[in-house]
Formats: sequence, C-alpha cells, structure tokens
Amino acid sequence: MVGEVAVLRAKLWQYLREQADVGQLKAIEDGRSAGVPWYHFTEALCVTSKQGAYQKVRRLKAEQVRDPGERRAPEIAREFEDRVAAEQRAERAR
Repeated sequence: MVGEVAVLRAKLWQYLREQADVGQLKAIEDGRSAGVPWYHFTEALCVTSKQGAYQKVRRLKAEQVRDPGERRAPEIAREFEDRVAAEQRAERAR
C-alpha cells in the first residue's frame, strides 16, 4: 500500500513538473517577444548568465518536442525547428 502511494506521488510530481515547464517556457517566450533581455531571466531560471538562461530555455523547448527516449538537449529543439522550417518551405513551394 505505501509503495503504491509512493509511485502515485512520483507520477503526480512528474506531471506537475511537466506542466510547470510548459508554463515557464510560455512566460519566457512571451517576455522575449516583448523585448525582455535574456539576463532578466537568469534569476527566475536559477542560472547565472544570459547564456545559461538561453540554454535552459532550449532544454525546456527540447522537452516539449522530443520523442520518448531522446535526450532533453538543445540540439533536439534545434533539429525540431529545422524540420518544421523545412516542412513550411516545402508547403509554400507547393
């Protein structure tokens, strides 16, 4: 019984973390669209530099677009964005 509850609690925390990541990413994207510089996000993202903030956002994006088993790495987000851009170019070409 205690073990089952612990597993359910772990699942709940994972779900909450995923939802928080989505909300945090959206807030940062909104801020960046409004012209907020990267260094303003450093404290909120628990990093010490604007490069750290940028990289953390790339990892958050990767988490949203990665396939199961893929790493949560900035390269994953970049590859996804490249695929989307290529699909959009192909669609416009048609």
